[in-house]
Amino acid sequence: MYEKECFELVEAISTGNLETVVPDAYSMLLKEGIKSRPEIYDAFGRKSHISMAVTRITLRTSGRPHLRTLMKRCVLLGVSPVDLIRDPIGTFNSVDLLDLAAATVPEDRKPKRPEHLTKIAEKWLKAELEKTDFDSMVSLAFIAKQLGVSKGFLRYRLRELCARYARHRKQYGYLKHVERIRLAADYLLNGPVLSYPSAEYPSHDHLVAAAVSETGVGVRVARLAVEAALKKVTSDWNYRRYREANRLFRVPRPTIAAE
Repeated sequence: MYEKECFELVEAISTGNLETVVPDAYSMLLKEGIKSRPEIYDAFGRKSHISMAVTRITLRTSGRPHLRTLMKRCVLLGVSPVDLIRDPIGTFNSVDLLDLAAATVPEDRKPKRPEHLTKIAEKWLKAELEKTDFDSMVSLAFIAKQLGVSKGFLRYRLRELCARYARHRKQYGYLKHVERIRLAADYLLNGPVLSYPSAEYPSHDHLVAAAVSETGVGVRVARLAVEAALKKVTSDWNYRRYREANRLFRVPRPTIAAE
């Protein structure tokens, strides 16, 4: 791939035909194409899948393509890399629109995604936005995998919709997280915490294990539930009076130990 163009470039250097070059020649070529001959640039963008937004970012950051990318785009434009490096503006002005249309597409270029995939993804995301149950919401990665595209493709084509769905899923994920903590804390308050510490629950780890086995939550959620349950019972005046009246051992206000 691009062996011919590389040999041409090396030969021009070795024979002294490329003693002077233009710095940032490729950026100059893009600027000239946008300014002077937009029809050539539009055809080149469609054939190489280079959008105007990507081009502006490239020009703003003074990005330079890799050698392979440069060779690929020279092939798409139908120009010589030697001429491009020596005189980018003159090279671009010499591009023929018919030659560009007839230029062969490199074999390693990624296939263009069908437009209908964007519409399917848009409908899918809008349907997901109607859901309020976090467990039934699918991730953006799952949608992209089912459609055979990448997450970047969806974020590029449906930027605002993907951002809305990310916020929507994050919001209900947080509510689901809080609900799991509440359920585990309620279980602990109905029994285990009231007898803590005891032979059955001598440490926080035993309370966490009980919450995990009985409510099905994760260890992290169970630890947060233990913390919430202990704070509630130790701040309850009636609970403290009950322990004192029954001569249960008195312990300082319990806190979550660093595990």
